[in-house]
Amino acid sequence: MFLKNQMRDAIGYFVEVVNKPLTKAIVILAGRSHVFLKNQMRDAIGYFVEEVNKPLAKTIIMLAGRYPKPTKRNTVHPNTHRLLDIRDEFFKHWKLDGRDLLIKALFRILIVKYEHSPTWRNMLDWVIKEIPGDWKPFNPVRQMKCWRGE
Repeated sequence: MFLKNQMRDAIGYFVEVVNKPLTKAIVILAGRSHVFLKNQMRDAIGYFVEEVNKPLAKTIIMLAGRYPKPTKRNTVHPNTHRLLDIRDEFFKHWKLDGRDLLIKALFRILIVKYEHSPTWRNMLDWVIKEIPGDWKPFNPVRQMKCWRGE
């Protein structure tokens, strides 16, 4: 179980074994897709799905598996617990078919990074603070394909 002190000891592991390969993979794959504009994207969707999205998703899922599974028992920050609740609620309302592994991996990375890294915690807190009051809210009518409902 990862307690606060164990998380400090594991930071080096995360940086070397998880973060560096993930960052490298994202940079490589992002370089492949930087030329796509809106109209070109429509024409090249097959290439983008096969050559960019699939390898990126596979890499994220694989590397996220190296992170410990965050739970309320092995985390200490109140907002980490809120993120865990949001994750659980998210999967009650969304049916993602083949994409659920990727979304679970992204949640795992986000939550663990938030828990063990003050920098990531502060960055996410800042982003949330910056969301404007006139942000267009979620409309369940627009997402009926994946939306399970309230």
